[in-house]
Amino acid sequence: MGETGGVIRDHLGCWIVGFSCKVKVVNAQHAKLLALLHGLNLAQKININYLPVETDSQVNAPTDGRINNEAYNEGG
Repeated sequence: MGETGGVIRDHLGCWIVGFSCKVKVVNAQHAKLLALLHGLNLAQKININYLPVETDSQVNAPTDGRINNEAYNEGG
């Protein structure tokens, strides 16, 4: 079990929404990827269509634009 979170900011850097959640993870990289997935899902729910992503993770995320909800749901 672990915790993860993130923040979505506007183009000026002002806070729009943040989140934190407990997740079942294998390692720190897994937690970071789940945070990214949760953030993308949240952005989609609040109708953000363009979202530059910044992370300190060394793992590369898919770039095809698809969001796999099953991976997130299995982790939480």
